Amino acid sequence: MAWWNVFVTTKMVDAAADTIKTGASMLDNAFFTEQERSAAMQKFTETWLSIQDKIASENSLSSITRRILAYMIMGTFLALVVFACLIWRLDQAWSAYVLKVLAETQIGVLAVAVGTTYFVFYEYRKTKNGANK
Repeated sequence: MAWWNVFVTTKMVDAAADTIKTGASMLDNAFFTEQERSAAMQKFTETWLSIQDKIASENSLSSITRRILAYMIMGTFLALVVFACLIWRLDQAWSAYVLKVLAETQIGVLAVAVGTTYFVFYEYRKTKNGANK
């Protein structure tokens, strides 16, 4: 066993202990408890809302362009859905084709993304500021 002492020095033992301690703390940080997860989500939400507040308060050309694009995307999606519903009585195949175009172009996903990031935030802001009372 004397040959084992050649490979194991105090410095190597300390390095191994530090490595094990670092690995254990990394493993502990990899998993959230419910309380830590809710605190992280609250911080993320506050950060997101502050960014949205700054974006909403600007009234530059890019802000106006974003607003126009949001209305165009939502208008196109809603117009096609209403159109498909209206023509369903007249021609079900044509209605099915319009709905197929909506599904294949993924405009619904885009409309949901724009709706949640643009319109839902503005309603939240109006409610927060007391405009909807």
